[in-house]
Amino acid sequence: MNYNCDIVCLQETKKQTFDLMFIKKICPPSFDSFEFIPSVGASGGSIIIWKSNLFSGSKVFENDYCVSVEFVSNHNNEPWILTNIYAPCTALGKRAFL
Repeated sequence: MNYNCDIVCLQETKKQTFDLMFIKKICPPSFDSFEFIPSVGASGGSIIIWKSNLFSGSKVFENDYCVSVEFVSNHNNEPWILTNIYAPCTALGKRAFL
């Protein structure tokens, strides 16, 4: 069976920054675009990674808990939005999230 994806969403990255060199280390070479929310200290952080040969993407929203990217298909020019949400696990963080 062959599994293949065109977009990857990761949560709890625990990374404050990303660059293309790091993306190339963790993903196949065709993944070359990304948007992320940095971690705060040793927790949190999320990232959306995609193949730019299939989609153009641009960040349309970001806050402490989510990042949204508007994608446009290079195949048919159809737009859509993907949101990667990461809720905190502390009681105080959950209240702020909600």
